[in-house]
Amino acid sequence: MLHAVVGIGASAGGVEALRIFFAATPPKSGLSFIIYLHFPPHGTSHLVDILTPHASLPVTLAVNGDVIQADHVYVVPPGMIATIKGDAIALEKSNDNRKPIDVLFVSMAKELGKRAIGVVLSGMGDDGARGIEAISRRGGFTMAQANSDESSIHQGMPTSAIATGLVDEVLPIPDMPAQLEAYANDLATGLDRHQNEASPHQLRGVKDDLCELLQAATRNDFSRYKASTFLRRVGRRMQFLNLTDWNAYVEHARSNPDEVLALFGDLLIGVTAFFRDEEAFKLLENTIIPRSFMDKKPDETVRVWIPGCASGEEAYSLAILLLEHAHTLEYPPQLQLFATDVDEDALRIARLGRYPESAMASIHPDRIKRFFTRDGEMFVASKELRSICTFAVHSVIRDPPLCSIDLISCRNVLIYFDRHLQDQVVPTFHFALRPGGILFLGPSENIGRHSDLFHALDNAHRIFERIGTARRSLPFLPPSKGKDSRRDDLAGKRKLVPDRTIAQSADAQILRRFGPANVVVNGRGDIVHFSYRTGTYLEPIHGSPNQNLLAMARKGLRISLRSALHEAQKTGQAAVRDNIPVRLHAGVVQKVRVAVDPLEHEGSGPLWLVTFTDIGDIALVPDIVPTDAGSAGADMAIQQLEQELQDTRETLQSAIDEYEIAIEELRSSNEELMSMNDDLQASNEEIEASKEELHVVNDELGTVNQDLNAKISELKLANADIRNLLDASRIAVVFLDRNLVIRSFTRAVTEMFRLVPMDCGRLLTDIVSYLDYDTLDADIATAVKTREAVERAVLRRDGSAHYLLRIVPYMTLEGDVNGTLVILVNVSAAVEAQAQAQYSRLLISEMNHRVKNILAVASSLAMQTLRSTTGTDEFASVFEGRLAALSKAHDLLTIENWAQVPLRDLIVSAMGLQKGNHERAMIDGPPVRLAAKAATTISLVIHELCTNATKYGAFSNDTGRIDIKWAQEMRPDGTFLVIRWRENGGPLVKPPTRKGFGSELILRGIKYELRGTSTIDYRPAGVEVQISIPLDGAGPSSPDSAAQGFLHGTTN
Repeated sequence: MLHAVVGIGASAGGVEALRIFFAATPPKSGLSFIIYLHFPPHGTSHLVDILTPHASLPVTLAVNGDVIQADHVYVVPPGMIATIKGDAIALEKSNDNRKPIDVLFVSMAKELGKRAIGVVLSGMGDDGARGIEAISRRGGFTMAQANSDESSIHQGMPTSAIATGLVDEVLPIPDMPAQLEAYANDLATGLDRHQNEASPHQLRGVKDDLCELLQAATRNDFSRYKASTFLRRVGRRMQFLNLTDWNAYVEHARSNPDEVLALFGDLLIGVTAFFRDEEAFKLLENTIIPRSFMDKKPDETVRVWIPGCASGEEAYSLAILLLEHAHTLEYPPQLQLFATDVDEDALRIARLGRYPESAMASIHPDRIKRFFTRDGEMFVASKELRSICTFAVHSVIRDPPLCSIDLISCRNVLIYFDRHLQDQVVPTFHFALRPGGILFLGPSENIGRHSDLFHALDNAHRIFERIGTARRSLPFLPPSKGKDSRRDDLAGKRKLVPDRTIAQSADAQILRRFGPANVVVNGRGDIVHFSYRTGTYLEPIHGSPNQNLLAMARKGLRISLRSALHEAQKTGQAAVRDNIPVRLHAGVVQKVRVAVDPLEHEGSGPLWLVTFTDIGDIALVPDIVPTDAGSAGADMAIQQLEQELQDTRETLQSAIDEYEIAIEELRSSNEELMSMNDDLQASNEEIEASKEELHVVNDELGTVNQDLNAKISELKLANADIRNLLDASRIAVVFLDRNLVIRSFTRAVTEMFRLVPMDCGRLLTDIVSYLDYDTLDADIATAVKTREAVERAVLRRDGSAHYLLRIVPYMTLEGDVNGTLVILVNVSAAVEAQAQAQYSRLLISEMNHRVKNILAVASSLAMQTLRSTTGTDEFASVFEGRLAALSKAHDLLTIENWAQVPLRDLIVSAMGLQKGNHERAMIDGPPVRLAAKAATTISLVIHELCTNATKYGAFSNDTGRIDIKWAQEMRPDGTFLVIRWRENGGPLVKPPTRKGFGSELILRGIKYELRGTSTIDYRPAGVEVQISIPLDGAGPSSPDSAAQGFLHGTTN
């Protein structure tokens, strides 16, 4: 795995910054540094010469394919763009459309992940900002030069990097190397400190303290931020700072304002993407967006508000939908999209509208082609797209809301708010929307208790429509910290402008004095507006507040009111009920006319106007007294009927009361269910918030997983390389644990042990071995104990192969012995080569001896020939013949590789020198092979005998013959080879008066050279010669010493 690599980008003022940086860099940090300094493409850079005197590390000019080494500094040459490919630097010619520092940083992020470190130093422009973002999103570490640093001459590049909100440390240059070294150490040791436990009370105190610091530093109140999410983000900062105590972190934040800003940036979880939640955006495209354009004139405006827009991906997604629909209309309205957030750094990114290629994956290629232009590795939003978008700093809980909005998209923002804050923000959205406006929330968000303000158009995708009311809900605004004189002036100016015209005032006064009492109700019967003087007909009920019309109606009015309201809702027409007696109090009744009319209005949702008109005067209910006897019966009947009617009414009223009680109980149950639903919603929002954080973690894990997959692939490739290397080299290796259990082995081992793949996990000592080696377990124990290799030369049991066995301890990275490696190398070829070399040395020695002997023989032949001849011509002829015989013998030895020479071939060769005579010779005997020394001597003897026969004996005439026979004879002192030479038919033989060289060679050569005996009998009929050479004890018959013996009685 490649170590951490630091990419440093700089431009104007960067040379001095780099000099200071490397002067403070330690020599053994384990980091590699790649420098890109903006420089004219065709210029010559002297940066290597400038940095070398100040750096404690080797500084070199980068070359394409350079393998990156730790504690080295590489300077990218002018006119080149550098990227990281594997563990090496790749260089290519610069392209004016690409930003080289961004390209370097992006490639580092892809290849190295969290081992990538990006540093932006002094320079103009914004090169490096996108690269910093790529490194941060891949889990790497980022730094930028502080603007307060004295060496920061040009602050454009550091400022642009800091504006991304993803720079981990903003430091003066002298402080950077120490921070980099600390990060590298943590990376190398895998630092993962866990925060200690704390009580809930302590955690509340920590949150309150940090919220005060955040509000003082950023004017943003996080006190209503969900505690669990808040503390998780604090925990991330603590882990980054290597802190384990909550109170210690609070004190650190108090003493370090930059840490408060870093926590603020961490709390703003900017998880966003283009067209996130594809199905929901499809519904917007097909239904909601066209609805927002309905009845809009060309001079009117479709207004969209996106609170919490982060880096702008969602805002541009909605802008694309708006523009696409507007282009389908002949006379489209104006478009305005307001995207707000409290994160100024994220808004800077949104205003630039520059996004990497990876962010464009969820956008259809046609949309990319239409609304974006490519700029190197980045895509830039078109001018048309950016012209309808306004990005501004705005807080939905601190600042006044926008007004007359057609669509609000506030997705995955409410999940971070507690229930109290949500109940304040939802009415704010209701206030901001036009009648019938749309609220678009995240998948785990809901309107909660505010069903009177919104109703669901598509609950699955959290799309809600604003319900119209008689008055608009007032947004929640925090109390002002001080008096603003401008507000007083504004109020004074407002007094100069009349709120209503005179006619409107007159109409209002007439309605107030002469108009009937009325209320406006919605489809559920809830009152959304009261007029004057409704107390005669309606009264509050006991218990929790309830504005339902039927619940507030007085006794006697509810039945008729319910039927009239039902009829109006069913038919859509006015419904009237007359002469309804309403008991105002004991003994007082007022007859009332009730009318229910549908109410036309601009908002969404049906409304009804309910008016109450008195009929006649208030009537007192008198006591009934009979007047005369004649009418007594009738009066009694009437009174009885009235009493029955009254009883029926009371019974009906009792039923109605019981029904109302049941309704109230159901309402209470509904309230409990609503409360439970709120709790579930809170849990759901908590889960969604965790999901958002997990999304961030998942991105980081995705990067780590990609790195891991790459490393796994590299590891597989390395294992395959090692396996192929071992198989190709045919080195037998067995990997054993401390208990001699087989972990793995190479294929070549099967030649020494009877192993199959399923034997992994068995003891090696249980496996059948083909080696003549019984001390394996003892040698392994010795290697483990001494931690040193043990070597042995071992032989295969059948003797067919030699092996060098080496037992090596298996050492872990921690230096512990975790088993052994048994390595066997087949050295049979080396052993044979060694034997052959020994034989060659022996053969060379023998050849030296033979050459010396041959020279001695030649010298002796010359001396003897010189003595026995009288002239140079005779000497030359005789000496030449003898040398030819000697040469013939050597030729035969050469053909037989100086091994044994067949006796028959030797005699035939010697006889062949006497041209025309050898046909008169008879040669007979069993197959016998002579060693080199014997062959040389016998060849000379046969030559001398042939020469003598040619001159004086059987070959001196045309009738003479020679018989040459040999045989093996068993004698008491051993076995002998006996060679008999017999001449006949030649001239009469006379014994010589003196011994010549020939007879001397026969007698002395056989005796002293071959330890044999010879006799010469000069018979008158012809010369007879007998030569006896011992076969037994002539020397060993092995190949290595065969040349030392005289002969071998072997067959041809």
